[in-house]
Amino acid sequence: MIYEIIDRELKKQGLVQEPSVVLKPMSINILDVAEHAIQRFKDRNATKEMAQHYIDTALVMIKESKDKYEFIAEDGSSVILEYGKLLTVIPKSSYTEKQIKKVQVILSCLELYRM
Repeated sequence: MIYEIIDRELKKQGLVQEPSVVLKPMSINILDVAEHAIQRFKDRNATKEMAQHYIDTALVMIKESKDKYEFIAEDGSSVILEYGKLLTVIPKSSYTEKQIKKVQVILSCLELYRM
């Protein structure tokens, strides 16, 4: 139920687009790293361990396509394919304004749900 509420709110605010859908996070281990992700490690002072941490501690998982997921934690995000290939990593320090807002909406919805 809460993930449907978060999905609606993120879409209402234009932070997530159809056909993406917000889901409860599942466990995915990083088994491979795309060249793009390796470059992001350098650009964003991130590591594979940080990327796995964002997956493991995600508040939500956004299914972006058939096999592509964005895991959003309070301290960063990872985009990974279902079979374990990391596509990119975004530490909170590299968040855009839109990503910051997305996390704020998620946390706000979770807080309301817990009340």
